[in-house]
Amino acid sequence: MRQTATHSFFFLGGCYNRGIAMRQIIFFGISLIAGSAVFFWVLGHIGWKEVWDAFFAAFDAKRAGSLLGLTMLMLFVGMWRWRVILQSYQEHIGIVQMSKIYLAGFALLYIFPMIPLLAESFRGSLLRSHHQIPFSRGVASVLSERILEVTMSLAVVLVGGAIVLFHWRQPSVPFGGIVLGGMVCGLVIIFLFLYVRMFQSKSIVGMFVRQASSGNGKNAVEEVEAEIFRFFSWNNPYFWKALALSIIRMGVGLARTFLLVIFLAGGTNVSAALGISGSYYLSTFFPVPAGIGFHESFQAFTFQVFGFTSVMGAAFALALRAVETLVVVCGLLFVLWFGFDFLHRVIVPRKSRE
Repeated sequence: MRQTATHSFFFLGGCYNRGIAMRQIIFFGISLIAGSAVFFWVLGHIGWKEVWDAFFAAFDAKRAGSLLGLTMLMLFVGMWRWRVILQSYQEHIGIVQMSKIYLAGFALLYIFPMIPLLAESFRGSLLRSHHQIPFSRGVASVLSERILEVTMSLAVVLVGGAIVLFHWRQPSVPFGGIVLGGMVCGLVIIFLFLYVRMFQSKSIVGMFVRQASSGNGKNAVEEVEAEIFRFFSWNNPYFWKALALSIIRMGVGLARTFLLVIFLAGGTNVSAALGISGSYYLSTFFPVPAGIGFHESFQAFTFQVFGFTSVMGAAFALALRAVETLVVVCGLLFVLWFGFDFLHRVIVPRKSRE
């Protein structure tokens, strides 16, 4: 049981051999360097002192606590959504145990977004080893939750992007507008392509997993996709519950954005909050650890569109990352805890046999 779960984890995580693992390590290093370069360039162009002054002037313990509370509420609603998806498969897990797995997966996704299916397969492996849930079903539940999350994120990106372009009063569309519009259109095309394949019951996971061409790998992918197709059904009441929770989670995220802009600028409106939220979720689509660099650049531009300063935009990105980093640290502690637990399960039985 434990061997199968571990094998499946590395299979879906894309780390099946050393060659692939090394390429992913290199990709992580390149993305981190690229994001850091953008980060230092943006803050150097705006002004380090100005950004930090705006950051510390807008926050105190009470305000930071309110942002952290909204962030935790977003995570709780997301975890509850995952719980509903598992319930659709007749699987039930306690809230405490589920929160540990969810936070651990969130931390991995936040730091390693460039490694396909790493966080998803990690959570699926934990469901398999700790709660005896079939690996294919566990991974399918995580992927279903990710599909819903990406759906809502893209919806905000589209609405926010449209608002930004509407408020961007320029006599001609400069290069930045072309790039922004191109990225949004590209996301829409990818989104529609994947959804059409899903509702036509055509392979999605297999497009991202090399080992899915034959043998056990192909069977594993087919099992995962069968569970995903089973959940995404118009007649499935759990699908509608999960969708409602996705909308609630996005509403909490918009409230967090609204509050943070008020802290920085002293006031805002709904359209500005939607535009700024769209820039935030757009930055999450880039395979860069913590969205470093890209989030600052997007917000510096978006804040200026709505009459604020680029300094406030950069401070906004730093504030959100600071709050989310606290959650990520907690998640990494659970990753270490699960890792030590796995080693204990493997090493102790070996010593007893010797």
